Formats: sequence, C-alpha cells, structure tokens
Amino acid sequence: MTFSAFINFSGNCREAVTFYAKVFNQDVPSFSTYGDMPSADPNFSITDDMKKLVMYSSLNIGGTNVMFSDMPPGFKFIVGNNVTLVFGSKDKEEIQIVFSRLAEGGSVACELQETFYAALYGMIVDKFGITWQIIWEDGIVWK
Repeated sequence: MTFSAFINFSGNCREAVTFYAKVFNQDVPSFSTYGDMPSADPNFSITDDMKKLVMYSSLNIGGTNVMFSDMPPGFKFIVGNNVTLVFGSKDKEEIQIVFSRLAEGGSVACELQETFYAALYGMIVDKFGITWQIIWEDGIVWK
C-alpha cells in the first residue's frame, strides 16, 4: 500500500520540478509529456501546444513519492484543486473497496477502469471536496 501526493501546474511543471529537485538536492527526473501518450482515444485529441506539456514526473521527497503534471486539457487550473492524493495498492480488491467507499457522497471524475498506463485507475472527488486518484499498483503498464 502506498500514499502519494500529485501536484498539477498550469504549464510550468518542468520548471517547478527542476526547482524542487535542486531544493531537495536530487537529480532532475525524466519527464513524460502529453505528446508521448498513445493516441488511441479519439475523444482526447492532442494539440501541438499540448504535446510539450508534462503529463508525468516524480520526485521522492522525504520518503514520499510526489508526482507532478501540467493540468490536463479540459480541467480548469485553480490553486487548491491542483493537489490530489494518490492511493495505490497491489491488492486489486482493496482498490475496488477504497474507490467505492470514497465515492459515497462524492462524485466520480473517472470511473475505475483500464487505461493506457494502468490496468485499474480511477479518480474521485470525495464528499469533503478532496480529489483522490486510485491506482492498482500491480496493474501499472506505462511508466
């Protein structure tokens, strides 16, 4: 079982992560961009401007995995909604239980489903307004 933080930025993710790497005396990590993403979903088109935006990067800060991304298209960047909590487990059943419990009284932003990067992933805004990303760790297929 893991617990992580995910921080979104408004187009300056690469600059922020490079800064944080320096602050915490780490090498600058690799960056996956929206342009690296497979284009299999016809409902999610990637413009030339989006291709250079960071879709994923991470640093280990104080023993906690902190993940970073530029805010994906279709989501409005508002300071406060740019930080989400990430719960991961190698236990598929636990993922399903946690997802359904967090959904009680909340709203599902992304159903628990197979994606190009994970065999089981979902996103929920719980009844307290906290956004959670839920991922089955044994099902990660793209890093």
